[in-house]
Amino acid sequence: MKLSSAFQKVNFLRDVNADYQELNRTYFPDVDLSAFSDENKRTIEEDILKELNEALN
Repeated sequence: MKLSSAFQKVNFLRDVNADYQELNRTYFPDVDLSAFSDENKRTIEEDILKELNEALN
């Protein structure tokens, strides 16, 4: 489950701009996408890495 979640978050992160601006969708409820920052991106990436590591163990 952790591996699937991590991969899904990678897809969400890759498409975050189009999903938010074109489709009015957000998959990161704790992030204000109207002010998306490098710090927000790093936080999401850290979460993805955590899940990948958990999936490997």
